[in-house]
Amino acid sequence: MDVMSSSSAGALTLPQACRVRFGRAEVEVLMQPMRPPRANWLSGSELRQLLELRERIKLESFRLPAGRQRQILDLLERSRPWAGAPPPLPEMSRGELVRAIRWRLGTISLPTAEAAAKLLDQTRRKRR
Repeated sequence: MDVMSSSSAGALTLPQACRVRFGRAEVEVLMQPMRPPRANWLSGSELRQLLELRERIKLESFRLPAGRQRQILDLLERSRPWAGAPPPLPEMSRGELVRAIRWRLGTISLPTAEAAAKLLDQTRRKRR
């Protein structure tokens, strides 16, 4: 097997395409990075904070009044990548609101989790 790179000689990056020869057959293979760019990754402390906030939102959303549950669900829904404006939330019972919140928690980002936690803190302060 013989590998010939088709990228420039002075570049330090991986080649965009290379030709691989197997005996008499020659195939062009596209080389793509296997991981997303490092800028999109969370550090260990950020990841731990995100997991803790998700768990806190999951546990405390059960005890919230229906109006606050709807506000949190609306926040989570607006943070999803919609092409346009997100559709309005339908009427839901409290159990349905909790299920919808928990379903969306697996995909939220750290800034969204922090904003939802602030909503929880506002509710907690008013009760004391």
